[in-house]
Amino acid sequence: MTNQVKIQHTSKDIAEHLDQVSEFSPVLTRRASREVEVTTQTSVSIVGFKEELQLKADTPLIRPKGYEVLVKNYYVGLNPIDWKGKKYGFGIYHFPWVNGRESAGVVAEVGDKVSDLKVGDEVILCSTSYRENKTSTFQEYTLIDSRLVWKKPSTWDFKQASTIGVGLVTSGFILFRSFGIPLDSYKQTKKPRVLLIWGGATTVGIYLTQLARIYGIEIISIASASNVEYLNSLGSSLVIKRESSLVEIEAHIKDYLKGRRVDFAVDCVSKETAVQLVQILENIHSSSSEDNRTQLAAIVGTPKTPSEFVVYKQVVIKEFHENIEFSERFTKLTNEFLLQNKLTPIRQKVYSRGLSKIIDALRDLEQYGARAEKYVVEVA
Repeated sequence: MTNQVKIQHTSKDIAEHLDQVSEFSPVLTRRASREVEVTTQTSVSIVGFKEELQLKADTPLIRPKGYEVLVKNYYVGLNPIDWKGKKYGFGIYHFPWVNGRESAGVVAEVGDKVSDLKVGDEVILCSTSYRENKTSTFQEYTLIDSRLVWKKPSTWDFKQASTIGVGLVTSGFILFRSFGIPLDSYKQTKKPRVLLIWGGATTVGIYLTQLARIYGIEIISIASASNVEYLNSLGSSLVIKRESSLVEIEAHIKDYLKGRRVDFAVDCVSKETAVQLVQILENIHSSSSEDNRTQLAAIVGTPKTPSEFVVYKQVVIKEFHENIEFSERFTKLTNEFLLQNKLTPIRQKVYSRGLSKIIDALRDLEQYGARAEKYVVEVA
């Protein structure tokens, strides 16, 4: 049984994990029946905008209640916002602050309303609740709503699983909320639709390509020449080298469309490329026989100038934790896609081992960027 002070694990399901994690874990122990009183954990913390990241051993460890589960993080995924927030002073609400939005690990404890998960389950999580340290992943344990957790496919390892969270949620909420595509429409045969992605080799672009393919959408992707083969293997109908001029990019798109329009467009790169994407879409529509406007979602920044041919759609990622009814359906459906191998993990750049490696990985991510890959860190 579990209460607010003590935690006891007796399930045989976690036996195989105990020897692996007991050295690093303040909760799991080598003797599964032992009660352990713990109130703190170790995290990678921001203690000031100008200060270096620090390992802090006194980060609060909060017990799950209701639908919450406490997850022992094995691998965490890194995102650009994890270094940009500290450098540019946004998205940090107090000090010390813990970043990290995605991970893969093992359920260590469950709240009293949890029915679909049990201690020892291997899971994937994404946190969009940016105002609370307890849901962050740059620490030993993360507290998360069990209804928004994916079960890890048995054929995947933890480092693969840690790439899923942010990319899948962002791409899914673009398709299903920003563009209004019904969740269950993948079962239906519809008129072919076209999605244009600028930044197809970004994490969001890669998972967006795979999701769109499941829903029968044709994908035109703009990406680096080095990633053409990779994106084709994921389901892109056409990959255009981003090194091409805007005139050349537009010509390739028009040649592929043959008078059709682009139904959806997503910019994953910058405010500047979003503006360029609008220019291309306007030129395509001026020569198209179809009247409907393209829906555009720009992740970094929406263009300020209105367009006759493009309607701007907001990307509201926080809805993942605010709209539980929809998000639970989204999580269950995409978990089926994962288990059926309809979605595959992005390539990984792996750092081993320990929370301190997050600091090194963030430094490299800022300096070198990611190239059709996700930076992941083994933390346990």
